[in-house]
Order: sequence, then C-alpha cells, then structure tokens
Amino acid sequence: MLKIIIQFLQNLFKLPQTQPQGYEAIQTGEQRLEANEFIDSKIGYSDDLILNLKHDHVELVELYGAIAGFIEQENYEYIAPALEELKNKFNLHLMQENVHFYCYLEQSFLDQKEQLEMIKGYRKEMNAISAAVVRFIKKWQSQVIDATNIYEFNNEYNAVGEVLAQRIHAEEHHLYTLYQP
Repeated sequence: MLKIIIQFLQNLFKLPQTQPQGYEAIQTGEQRLEANEFIDSKIGYSDDLILNLKHDHVELVELYGAIAGFIEQENYEYIAPALEELKNKFNLHLMQENVHFYCYLEQSFLDQKEQLEMIKGYRKEMNAISAAVVRFIKKWQSQVIDATNIYEFNNEYNAVGEVLAQRIHAEEHHLYTLYQP
C-alpha cells in the first residue's frame, strides 16, 4: 500500500521515481521501524477526518462558484489564478482522501468483499474524475481565456462541475457514512 501512495505522490508532484536513501528503514526518534513493519502499519481513525473532508468540499464549491462569477462578469483574467487555486485545493483534498480515508476503509472492510469492492469502485471512479479535472485545468491554464473561447471553456467548466457535484453528493451521503471507528 505504501508503494502505491509513494507512486501517487511522485506522480502528483512529478518527483523522481527513485527511492530515497535509507528507504529500507524509517528513523522515528529513538524507535527504528523496518520497512516491512512500516508498510504493515495501519491507518488510524480520526474523529475530524470527515468534517475536514466536508469542509474541503465547501471550499471547492466556493472556488467553483467564484469562477462562475468571473465568467458572468467577464473578468476572464481572474479565471487562470482561480483555476490554479482550485487545482491546489483539489489535489490536497484527494491526497487526504486517498491516504487517510480510502486506506482506512479498505483495511476496515478487508473481510467484507462486497463492501470492499464498492469502496475500490468509488476510489477508481474518483481517480478517473480527478484525472479529468486536472486535464481540464491544465488545458485552460495553458491558454488565455477570453471572449473568443469563453463559450468552449464554460461548456467544459459546467460539465466538470456537474460531475464534481454528483461525486460530492455521493461521498457525503453514502461513502462517508462507512467511516467508523
């Protein structure tokens, strides 16, 4: 599982694929954990995790709404910086979800095949959604948004927003309810 997380972080931050020196053991104060002990460690429950994830959703929706305001007011020059902020907050949210939420659920439901498959399905779907969102943001950050292409941007923006809204609803009303101590 740790290798998957490291791969995810390396891909997310475009880090080199090499393992750092001393990877075989992690130094933690006076206690030394061997790599296999660290990899086998469990993700703990957090009382605040769901609250924090829902707060992230609020912030993401607010940013999304701000971009809609820039479109409506024809303040196109503010869209690119807002997209950058949206991308950063979205990536942090995904990292939190992947490392703390999904890992915890998967270890909690190891012995319940149907639930585990559903959780993995949600995770796979979220990875596809996140890839689409990142593609959308990168596309529009690489070009000037103005009156000549705002219609195209707005169509793609609305499609991304619809998918994200459906996903947020599904997470908050179904998936997050599975997170229990």
